[in-house]
Amino acid sequence: MSTWISKGGAASAALFLSGCLLTGGPPGSGDTPRGVTVAAPRGYCIEQSDQPDPGFVLIGTCQGMRLAGIPLPAFTGRARHPAILTAAVGLPGTALPLTGAEAELTAFFRSADGRAALSRSGQAPLVRVDEARLLDADRGGVFALWLTDDSPLPGGQATAEYWRALMPVRDRMVTLTVTGLRERPVTRDEGLEVLTDFVAAIRRANP
Repeated sequence: MSTWISKGGAASAALFLSGCLLTGGPPGSGDTPRGVTVAAPRGYCIEQSDQPDPGFVLIGTCQGMRLAGIPLPAFTGRARHPAILTAAVGLPGTALPLTGAEAELTAFFRSADGRAALSRSGQAPLVRVDEARLLDADRGGVFALWLTDDSPLPGGQATAEYWRALMPVRDRMVTLTVTGLRERPVTRDEGLEVLTDFVAAIRRANP
């Protein structure tokens, strides 16, 4: 069992969240100043515009960017499902194995403190965790949550339902999200397919 959650409980998890869940690496090459390379799945492209947070990467479908007039490589493939992806890279030393800590993590994220930490507005009552699961158990684990956040969203293009995942990469914890579009929502299973591809792309880029 992972000691950071079993010994520290909710307090340690809250500190962990403040250190890496909400931090993020520059769009562009995908190389963040924190030593992790962010890579997009086939058919998705990293947004090239400047971001205020140097640890945050925004990713959209290559087709959508091309239609918006954003120059892209000649061949980028077709996205599995239309979705908005993000990656946030945590601080050095935040990466810890998640395998074996599923029960504690699930309990925390379903608590008021955990839901407040997940909420885009910091309001626990607006968040519902519908599913929690562990992926890649033999590689340190990827802890994934399918949740609903009814907090207001800038632009109003994204759905309230989305996948959020934590995965250790080198010595940092990385947070990934997969969110559907209101005009074309992704189902839970479709989003999980994209998340699985996203995790695989990150793994390949950080051997």
